[in-house]
Amino acid sequence: GDSVKAGDVIVSIDSAARDNQLAQAESNYQTSLLNIETANTTDLAASKIQLETALKQAQIQELQAENNLKNATVDDTSSGTVTSLQEAVTKSEESLTTAQANLKYLQDYDTSSVAQSDIAVQQAQLTLTAAENQLVLDAQAIPAKDTTADLAKVDSARLSLESANASAEANKTTAEASVAQRILNLNAAQLQVTQAERAVTTAKNNLAANQKTVDSQANNVDVLKANVDQAKAGVTLAQSNLAGFSETARKAALQLQLLQQQKNQAELSLQATQLTSDNYVVKAPWDGVITSLNVRVGDQATSATSATTATTATVIADTSGWNVQAYVDELDVLHVKAGQDASVTMDAYPNQTFKAKITYVGTTLVATSSSVNAYAIKIQFTNPPTTLVAGMTADASITTSSAKGVLAVPVESILSENGKNYVTVISVDASNKRTTTRTEVKTGIEGDVYVQIISGLKAGDRILRTASATTTTSSSTSSSSTTTGTGRGSFGGLPGGL
Repeated sequence: GDSVKAGDVIVSIDSAARDNQLAQAESNYQTSLLNIETANTTDLAASKIQLETALKQAQIQELQAENNLKNATVDDTSSGTVTSLQEAVTKSEESLTTAQANLKYLQDYDTSSVAQSDIAVQQAQLTLTAAENQLVLDAQAIPAKDTTADLAKVDSARLSLESANASAEANKTTAEASVAQRILNLNAAQLQVTQAERAVTTAKNNLAANQKTVDSQANNVDVLKANVDQAKAGVTLAQSNLAGFSETARKAALQLQLLQQQKNQAELSLQATQLTSDNYVVKAPWDGVITSLNVRVGDQATSATSATTATTATVIADTSGWNVQAYVDELDVLHVKAGQDASVTMDAYPNQTFKAKITYVGTTLVATSSSVNAYAIKIQFTNPPTTLVAGMTADASITTSSAKGVLAVPVESILSENGKNYVTVISVDASNKRTTTRTEVKTGIEGDVYVQIISGLKAGDRILRTASATTTTSSSTSSSSTTTGTGRGSFGGLPGGL
């Protein structure tokens, strides 16, 4: 007596194992999507541009390194400067040696000259002293009575003394002047030595500074050569990386294809697992009222009593209108679809045909009341009779295809042989003599009574209806249809149940 809506679950089977499978399939599918998304984030075109850019940058760096090396190479001018400074050191050292020798010479000469001057001064002093003594002696030896001759002798002695004294003074002055000159010469020689030493020091400093510059340049050249080698290695590496890009792209494409296949497999597995959900539940195919439920909680589903069998064990009365519950066999079910037109006849309304439409086609074989396996269908009246009672029986025909304004002949007039269809055409001449001709025809849709003729006949042709001598005339019909008989069915619908 419970009311249900289409899609409501009527019976369900414990699906814990299936739920685990579904969760695993969902996880596998999401993992495959993530793998593809991760693979797609690798932009191969961008990677190729990066490799090409890296190669260009490496080539630019190589050119810059070579230019730097060319500009920094030690030239002949630097070598000439070193040579010139070395010569300057040599010359300054030679000048120093000369100045030192001159100083030593002056120093040695000064010592002997001073000694000679001292001797000359002493000699002059001795001469002067002797002259003075002699003058005193001579003066003492003259008596008061000396004559003029004796005085002349004293005067001569005095003159000698004065001469000796003058000579001694002159020698002293000369010696002192000579000493002063020698001192000046020594000072000048000492100054030359000092200047020569400074010149040597300056020349050596200049040479050392220039040599340091040259050494620095040489070291810088070594560094720049190493930079050139490194830049060349960078170019080689960039070229190798770019050359290997095509192989990388090929492998990436293959990897993406593999991931896509894994994703497709995971998706199919997920869909297959999801589809099994229908095997664990029985849902109401339409809105209605449950009038019979032949399963209980805890019942075991077996090959004889499964979820699909539970569907046949559950009866739902459609409260939206009158319907016919009918069945079609597996040969016809492929031609039956929801929305197709149908016609219904009932014993309660003889000589009347009621229009209807297919609203449901089952997808599982079920056992009918006559123990025949068939597919359940639901047919809804479009112009139901005014009075119906649930449980009445009915016959239904389904129009699976139709054609209007086509040429048609009775079904029994068609002869089939070796996969071809023929009709027997009757001709009557002027003397009313009849002849028959077997003519091949191409047929179209076929109903219970008529079959469509596509080619081989024209309207007005006379043909044999049966293999007997009976004749008939074919004509252009307004319509032709093929119907599938569903057998007898039962009604469900209006409140009150079955």
